[in-house]
Amino acid sequence: KTGTYGDVDTAGDGWVNVPGKLKWVGSGRNILVGVNANDDIFYRAGITADTPTGTQWIHVAGKLANIDVHNAEAVGVNSASNIFRTAVVLFEDFEKDVSVETKGRCPETHPFVYYNGDYCCNSNLEKVYAPQGAKCDGSIISSTSLCCLKDGYTACTAKPCGNFQYNVQGTASSRSLTSNWQGIPGGLMKISEGLAGVWGVNTNQDIFRLNGDGKSWTHIGGKLVQISSGSEVWGVNAAGNIFMYVGGSNTWQQIPGGLSNVDVSNKGHVWGINAGQQIFRRTGNTWQLIGGAAIQVSVGESGVWVVNKNNDIFYKTGTYGDVDTAGDGWVNVPGKLKWVGSGRNILVGVNANDDIFYRAGITADTPTGTQWIHVAGKLANIDVHNAEAVGVNSASNIFRTAVVLFEDFEKDVSVETKGRCPETHPFVYYNGDYCCNSNLEKVYAPQGAKCDGSIISSTSFVLLEGRVFGAALR
Repeated sequence: KTGTYGDVDTAGDGWVNVPGKLKWVGSGRNILVGVNANDDIFYRAGITADTPTGTQWIHVAGKLANIDVHNAEAVGVNSASNIFRTAVVLFEDFEKDVSVETKGRCPETHPFVYYNGDYCCNSNLEKVYAPQGAKCDGSIISSTSLCCLKDGYTACTAKPCGNFQYNVQGTASSRSLTSNWQGIPGGLMKISEGLAGVWGVNTNQDIFRLNGDGKSWTHIGGKLVQISSGSEVWGVNAAGNIFMYVGGSNTWQQIPGGLSNVDVSNKGHVWGINAGQQIFRRTGNTWQLIGGAAIQVSVGESGVWVVNKNNDIFYKTGTYGDVDTAGDGWVNVPGKLKWVGSGRNILVGVNANDDIFYRAGITADTPTGTQWIHVAGKLANIDVHNAEAVGVNSASNIFRTAVVLFEDFEKDVSVETKGRCPETHPFVYYNGDYCCNSNLEKVYAPQGAKCDGSIISSTSFVLLEGRVFGAALR
């Protein structure tokens, strides 16, 4: 019902048909769960205020006849009247640390539990506080951490607290960049997103920060030609001067040195490139010269990546996980890009034609990933943070889209499998022999219910009209 997103008190406008077939649905916070006539379980991904009907259906293993959802939990019953519950997570596959029996839950504003469940942090990173050693070293927060980044904490009201992001080290699954680009009002030349929020600069070198409503901007004093948002905000001006934003006083602190490009990670690690294409890493209050030549650098959870003047792409060995290190040698990753952004198990980038790509298969074991995936759209500049990517095109229009975990959720686990479908065609059908790039069947009457346009499954026969398929790996 159009206009009813957010559980507002309204009759709404018209009805919008969302492709798929379900017999029961449950509306939750940015998620719709449902079951079909075969008791298969699905949820609608990508639901936000901007995309209230979501972006795609995801199949979840199991069988239920009835289902509902509330906050971080879904409940259901099967045809035998057995009752089940499961967690609902925020585009993350974090595993709960069940070693501590919990009594309460952290609020959604501060979902990261630490200090043995006594406190809840609004960041998934520790504050750096040397006296506490490894428990406050800026790494990913856990139940045993003693410090919360920027002291953004609140006390657990029913100690100890637990919640779905209790231990955020979780799994190291690869991520996928969706192509559901949504416009953000305004005009920018460069954009960056990190723990400090979404920041950008326009063609007049004016600086802006995106407000909490996700639609309006606050003008920040100063002039920059490029900006980076991580645990802090850094930028460079047209003269190559380097600045760090001091939020408490709403001022820019000039940092000694000269750079044409700078990037700061969510752990506060800063790398930069100067006009001579030399690469530098910030160590304490000095700049360490790093071998190599580049024109742009990005440092994040997928490590340090650069592109050079020929648009060649390089990864700095040993930097995966946003660790505080200069790394080892540079590894050339095949492809050509003019700008890259390092996120959690994903690298996004754009080439000279403003085509958009992401590097799939990035994990701790394969830090350079496995393949480039082309995403629909055109962008001149791009960045990524957690479950979102942002970018601007050549006309200075601003866009955002979701980043999701790539898992074979669509796979019917009742069939013993020998291979995995590729990320370009992740939906298994025809008893596991083929892989589809759509999660819907083609309508083909002779095949009846197996080709009726409903959500695809292993028993489907024909894929959605016009889609390309490839044989499953056997």
